[in-house]
Amino acid sequence: MSFETWKIVTSVSAVQVLSECVFFAQGIFASEEKSHEETELDWIRICVPLFYAVTRHISEACWRWIIGGYGGRVTTILGITTVAVSVIAASCQEILAGNVAYVVLGGIGMGLVRLQIKLMKLHSAEWKLMGTGVSGIGLSLWPLIACLFIRKLGPKYALLVLSGITLHAVPLALLVKPKAIIACEEDEPQNPDEGITTVSITPAVPETLPSLEQYRMAYQLIEYDSYVVRPPYYVEVLPGIPEESECESDHDQDEENQTAVVLNAEESGVGVNGGVRQEERHGRESHLQEKTRDINLKGIDVLPKGVELTPFTYSLFVANVLLRLGDQFGVAVVISILPVFASQLLPGLRVEETAFLVSLCGFSRTLTELPLVALYQKSGKSQFVFLGGPFFASAGLYLTWISRTLDAMTLASFGLGIGSGAASAALQVLTPRECPRISDAADIVVGVALLATIPLTRIFILKNAIQACFLMAAWIYAAAAITSGFNFRRRT
Repeated sequence: MSFETWKIVTSVSAVQVLSECVFFAQGIFASEEKSHEETELDWIRICVPLFYAVTRHISEACWRWIIGGYGGRVTTILGITTVAVSVIAASCQEILAGNVAYVVLGGIGMGLVRLQIKLMKLHSAEWKLMGTGVSGIGLSLWPLIACLFIRKLGPKYALLVLSGITLHAVPLALLVKPKAIIACEEDEPQNPDEGITTVSITPAVPETLPSLEQYRMAYQLIEYDSYVVRPPYYVEVLPGIPEESECESDHDQDEENQTAVVLNAEESGVGVNGGVRQEERHGRESHLQEKTRDINLKGIDVLPKGVELTPFTYSLFVANVLLRLGDQFGVAVVISILPVFASQLLPGLRVEETAFLVSLCGFSRTLTELPLVALYQKSGKSQFVFLGGPFFASAGLYLTWISRTLDAMTLASFGLGIGSGAASAALQVLTPRECPRISDAADIVVGVALLATIPLTRIFILKNAIQACFLMAAWIYAAAAITSGFNFRRRT
């Protein structure tokens, strides 16, 4: 990749990591506040990452509909500023009111930021590493930094420091505008298949291509040559002349070559004046449209080559939604529920050790996600990623669920990071060229599904069974793995 491409990739990743710093550090704040006082509203503090994810997903689709596109640098800066203001509001108000303000304003602002990030991903199909490892970097970085500020400044002033760090994403957002991306293309489908992204392909005409007059002259010569009379007495008079049947076969071959020349001329975007009938031209145009549509569908990662559209698209959409749901719920569980569960299980556990568990999970997630995406980019084989990733994540969540000592929780956190990184790699492979409408629908479905998990999480927290959230996330990942396996079985 060029320097401009690396600058864009680095800026996009830095903007997302800086904008979501308080989101990744929220679990440390929740565990620290819960250790001081316990009330019936503790479940709201613990569920703040879930509320935030719900608001972000739904607002992202709504912002794209309101703006009419993906916005630009101005909307990105506005979203970053909104996130920083929400963090300041969370530090100035009471704990519960501040959390609610952060959830609402932070989710809405991050929806604006992620519009620009999604635009980068839509136009970066050749850069598979775009946006890879961002959640893992946030998980491994911000809990430790928040732990340091909480110990020295307290929760409120630590939030103020994090809001100042968030504002550093504003100058980086000014760099996030590649020259190749001027405006968002219309997402109206150009073929009868709903929900399929179509790309208008303009044939590249090389500079050495003959002119239009040369094509016309060549076509006239071909037309004249097709009516050349071969007298039968040539066979009897001149030796070495082929038989009449062989001449007819050569004549048929010449006609096929003429048809190929005409088709090649039309595919090159050059008009040819000749006596071609309207039905033949219409048939060739429809053939070219079908060929272009097949090329477009094969270029979409969501639809592999040679797969029927109708049943496969819907089942793969379900797999995509389940992977997103598992990834978002799993990250929320690691951010917030893992520190609270560790502090409940081991009351003497220091906040630094709790932050280390979260950071270890994020570090192993990043180390797993980056090589898998790079391997897919090089080889194109994604079956292991799709099937193994969600199952590894389920195994890590199950190990965390049954952990009762610090060593066991450390090992489980490391395994959970590996599994969630593999599942996130599958998600990175699945959704780089998604149709905008399908992406918006997936965001809304994931937001509503996350909203439906909040009552169950509240019941688990109030019943002192918070570790059951790990099992619920494991079931979501297992369902995603089963759905992906069903798709691969149908593909073969």
